[in-house]
Amino acid sequence: MAQSQSLNQTDATVFAQLVQRMLAEPDASISVFIVDMDDISEFLAQSGEYPGTTFLRGVAKLLVRMCGKNDKVCLIGDSTFGVVLTGLSSSVDRTLAAEKIIRLRDAAIHEMDAPFRTSPCIGIASYPDHSSSAEDLIHKAKLALETARLKEEPYFIYSTDSAETLSTE
Repeated sequence: MAQSQSLNQTDATVFAQLVQRMLAEPDASISVFIVDMDDISEFLAQSGEYPGTTFLRGVAKLLVRMCGKNDKVCLIGDSTFGVVLTGLSSSVDRTLAAEKIIRLRDAAIHEMDAPFRTSPCIGIASYPDHSSSAEDLIHKAKLALETARLKEEPYFIYSTDSAETLSTE
């Protein structure tokens, strides 16, 4: 769902190809955010697919509005978005973007008067800081997502220390 209004799921290969194309741009500086809307599958099981899909569409629209011209948003799982943001040059910029995504979730719940609460969990990895390969960058963003879950934090930026901690657990 690269910058569109539909909610079609993009498979992991297509998302990796998108990231690879963005890495090939001159002076590329990108950050991959894996955004998982925790607890929505439980809600879907209780109330049916329509309210959950409507909520995810609302989140997708807000994510697209947040993005700049060269940024991309893709639905890459049942309740997981892959977001590629350009021009975030520091961990402070990435932290601010993660906090904005969390506020967007709150806005979607408020706008839709959603009858449930879901917590986004975000893993972040960046080029050139963490990897030069699309697949490795996505993998590291997923490791950061798992670290955020383990630490019960809303987001986590990949670090080699966190990767070592995950591999020993």
